Amino acid sequence: MASIEFSESGNLSALIRILACDPLAASYHNGLLEISGVDQEDLEAAAATYAADPEAHLFKPAREARGRVFGEQVIREIEGRYSSFRRELFLALYVEAVSLGLVNRAAYVTQLLSWVKEAVSVCIQYEADLASAESIASIGSVSDGSEAIIAILEDDPEVTIKAALEILD
Repeated sequence: MASIEFSESGNLSALIRILACDPLAASYHNGLLEISGVDQEDLEAAAATYAADPEAHLFKPAREARGRVFGEQVIREIEGRYSSFRRELFLALYVEAVSLGLVNRAAYVTQLLSWVKEAVSVCIQYEADLASAESIASIGSVSDGSEAIIAILEDDPEVTIKAALEILD
């Protein structure tokens, strides 16, 4: 069994990946990481590799996790208002409106398309904010995005299939 001091805020899965060992062989208590079936030299070498590249082993995974959580929240909010099936219907109505020259129907449906595009833009900006963070503390200080999600929801055009079908021009 090998052991090292390891920070609570560290990325244990990255260290386990470097070691290529069974994650179940690791235990962590009071700042001490113990891994059975691993030599002390191997653990120390893996810890040195881990510490030598905090961007790859700590910062990038933290940014990706935060970005994924935010993106999933935005998707849940969009899905809660307009299911995938409903969005597909709107796309079909939009394509039909454009092909038949129904300018007002197309404009009505475009409100939803623009709203979804704005939500995607907010996600891209959130990821850019995370990308500029260069430490765990600065990654943690990036807003959780709840204000941006509220703004997205407030801008919901509240379009309906029924109303789109009623527009005949």
